[in-house]
Amino acid sequence: MTQPTDRESARRAFAVSYIGEAATLTPLGGDASYRSYYRCQINGASYILMDAPVAAGGIDLFVQHARQFAACGLPVPYIHAADSVQGFLLLDDFGDRWLWQDLRENAAATLPQALTLLGQWQQVTATLQADIPPYEPSRLHTEVALTREWFLPWLDIAVDTARWQESENWLVKRAGQGRALCVHRDYHCRNLMRRADGSIGILDFQDALWGSPAYDLVSLTRDCYIRYPQADVRRWEANFRARYLPQESAEDWAQTCDAVSLQRHLKVLGLFVRLAERDGKRGYLADLPLVLAYACDEAAALPHTVWMADELRRAIPRLQEKLT
Repeated sequence: MTQPTDRESARRAFAVSYIGEAATLTPLGGDASYRSYYRCQINGASYILMDAPVAAGGIDLFVQHARQFAACGLPVPYIHAADSVQGFLLLDDFGDRWLWQDLRENAAATLPQALTLLGQWQQVTATLQADIPPYEPSRLHTEVALTREWFLPWLDIAVDTARWQESENWLVKRAGQGRALCVHRDYHCRNLMRRADGSIGILDFQDALWGSPAYDLVSLTRDCYIRYPQADVRRWEANFRARYLPQESAEDWAQTCDAVSLQRHLKVLGLFVRLAERDGKRGYLADLPLVLAYACDEAAALPHTVWMADELRRAIPRLQEKLT
């Protein structure tokens, strides 16, 4: 019988100390970060144990934002217990139904619910500006460069660095224009859960920053894991502007959505390759074709990145070959 590691023993001891010796721990699927998750059950009650080693980042930021967002009335998990020294949290269990499932079955009914929750998020977090760091241009630059630094080299595609940097600079500048709000940064179908009472719960919010109000919107309408008809996407984005951001002109808003989404998808293309090559997390490679398709369309729609669309289209057959 395999002996538990020190980390496994510490994890179980944390759970037992709060919910009892009879607690069972079942590992759940991880995410793209250093965190891992376990379902803890005892006497019909269920909790989620987050394991976030301090050396990798710990739990402090999650705890801080969870309490802030809960105070705003947002549906984030309640913290039942926390150990910041070891990096353990005991949280509400939102269940197993990602919103991805509902969106696949009936996007017309489900996506407007998620957009309404996003509008609420943007409104009620307005008081937190002093507590949420800005989405600095330097971070946006680092993110958008991931395609140039990881994705294209992985496909053996030569990069004209100066030309890419020029368009990256424009994207970062465009993404930083206009009003700024609290940005979840991963508001998509795998971080939104359908809870037992039918409401939507929000997860993975610990990296929130103060940035473009389009960022979370396009993370949902142009989700890296599911694609909707373009006409629906444009309608949802236009309706969101009209309802929550009427001061934005329709034309500027449409370009903002394209630019912010392209910046995000260029980040994700490189990030998914880096997760595979550097961190051994290869499950995200299967999602690259959809993300690349988004990036091609968005680059083609923006005057400063039309040339980039041609470069990205060159990657399509090479990616197909790489994944087969």
